Amino acid sequence: MATIRKRASGSWEIIIQYKGGLPKPHYASADTEEAARVYALGVERLLDQGILPLNYRNLLQRPLNLSTLGLGNI
Repeated sequence: MATIRKRASGSWEIIIQYKGGLPKPHYASADTEEAARVYALGVERLLDQGILPLNYRNLLQRPLNLSTLGLGNI
């Protein structure tokens, strides 16, 4: 499940918690609300299929941006 909220800086914070799929919450950020929603939905869909993207797996310990998962500028 993803939580999306606007930061004071104007960027959007994405927090993804997935019981049984992620050892701890994953934090990411996006420039727009739409980009945050697309990112969160994309990650949730992959996790629902039992897929943990390699880029995502290697970077679980730090925040990601959209380009990290190949979502580019949305």
